[in-house]
Amino acid sequence: MARAKRGTGRDALLTAAMQLISERGLQGLTMRDVATVAEMSLGLTTYHFADRDALLRETLQRFVDTELERYERLLADLTEAHASVEQILDALIAGIHATFRRPGYTVALLEVCLAGARDPAMSTIATRCIDGYRRLTEQALITTGVPADQASVTARWAMVLVDGFATQAAARGTPTQLPADIGDAIRTLAALRLEFVDVPKPAEQS
Repeated sequence: MARAKRGTGRDALLTAAMQLISERGLQGLTMRDVATVAEMSLGLTTYHFADRDALLRETLQRFVDTELERYERLLADLTEAHASVEQILDALIAGIHATFRRPGYTVALLEVCLAGARDPAMSTIATRCIDGYRRLTEQALITTGVPADQASVTARWAMVLVDGFATQAAARGTPTQLPADIGDAIRTLAALRLEFVDVPKPAEQS
């Protein structure tokens, strides 16, 4: 296995764990595996992290923090540059493409979500990830002039659209390739005013 390239001590372990998660997911991942990639002893590994769950929680938390910070910087740069509506949409779409082209990203993201279904502590991390992506996408849409209430709905649907392609690619064991017209789909969603009609509940039978 290749050694994690950055950091020492605790940081090296987090980097090694993220590398392994990206390569093969959480299944069968052990503290010994992480220690080997980080080129640290198992004893020193357990000094920094009491058990596998503690290591995984902090690893996935750092992954989420890094991803959200990256999108926040992108949005801040566009806002400060007084970018046009088209420039903001282009940057948002380019950012989505670049994100999913990164090796192991889709596996890592899906592992965050799956871990959340099994572990309440992981669920908090997964929820923060989903809510963070939605919030930032919503902010980007509002910046383009989409009304706040419409931006909230559009952001949800845009995330479902992109995540659907990622999930399908993961199921096939292939790299995530978003279709060339994904940008047109997101622009269409941003241009629509979506209205929801409440469907009456069927009357309860006595």
